[in-house]
Amino acid sequence: MSQLLKKLERMSGAKMSAIVMSGRPVVSTFNAEQQRLLELSKTTCEQLLTDSEQLHIVTVEDEETASFDEVHMQVNSDYVFGLRLNQRALFISIADSRSDLLKTQKTLRSARRVLNKFVDSVIAQRKSS
Repeated sequence: MSQLLKKLERMSGAKMSAIVMSGRPVVSTFNAEQQRLLELSKTTCEQLLTDSEQLHIVTVEDEETASFDEVHMQVNSDYVFGLRLNQRALFISIADSRSDLLKTQKTLRSARRVLNKFVDSVIAQRKSS
């Protein structure tokens, strides 16, 4: 699966990415030195998604984006993109803020189905264990 993340990074211009389930990375291209950035991104994205859901802040009129729960933020020279895959899984990607952010967003959104299939397979494996 890390090969898929690396391919997505090449296509989107992202530097690193991870799939987090139940608060822990299941697969990640973050190296040991970048784990703090992953943890901060995960915590912030989860909190923003939870708060917006509870407060009904997010109201999407556009049908194309209606099924997406996303967080976008800039931290120093990095652009953090968080995409909720389901109630237990979150996809996090970091891109340089000078990269083509629209391309990054569109590429990562289009990969949502594949990412969800991976999450479903992890859940199925955990249930059978």
